[in-house]
Amino acid sequence: LRVYLLLLAFFILLNNVASVETARSKAVAGSLRSTFASEGRPTEYPAVQTSALGTVLADAALEERLGALVRTELGLAELRVIEPGRTLELSLSERALFRGGGIAIDPLRRAFVERIAAIVATPPVGVRYDTDILLAGELLPARSGAGAAVDEPAARAAFLAAVLIGAGAPGSTVAAGVESGREGRLRLLFSVRPRIEPLLFAAPELAP
Repeated sequence: LRVYLLLLAFFILLNNVASVETARSKAVAGSLRSTFASEGRPTEYPAVQTSALGTVLADAALEERLGALVRTELGLAELRVIEPGRTLELSLSERALFRGGGIAIDPLRRAFVERIAAIVATPPVGVRYDTDILLAGELLPARSGAGAAVDEPAARAAFLAAVLIGAGAPGSTVAAGVESGREGRLRLLFSVRPRIEPLLFAAPELAP
């Protein structure tokens, strides 16, 4: 255990030293650029980070796939870019998706929902697609008992999330909620985020 703690402290120290040296290098580079600045066109261009480029490309792929889905269902949904390279919004009428004012999905729209699940379940390597389901309505206080009112917008959003997850969308990337706004409107926000794999450290074996 002592050896493990020493190694951990050593790695933390190395990381701090590297951070300081990086900051010093950036400060020196900034000083040189300000001293020898040239007029007109810049003499160098900032390099595009690989992670950022991957996110932009993944967003383009998501927009293309969702756009193809929307085109097959003309008049059902509308797709627009909220934040280029990061967030897309798919909006549609609540009545177009839920049957008879209840919380169940219309069987005719089940394939539409399943195709959305298939899209968010298969992002490019290195990124993930987060899905936020938002239904406009009034958030009712929680009640219990036989006469308790049902918060239908929240129930519909939760049911849609369950259907997406049941159709293959990763449960950790799907969230549902209620927002203020024009009732009867459903929004699905798709966010492109880098996939961060957890770092696993094996604990050293202790001598008997």
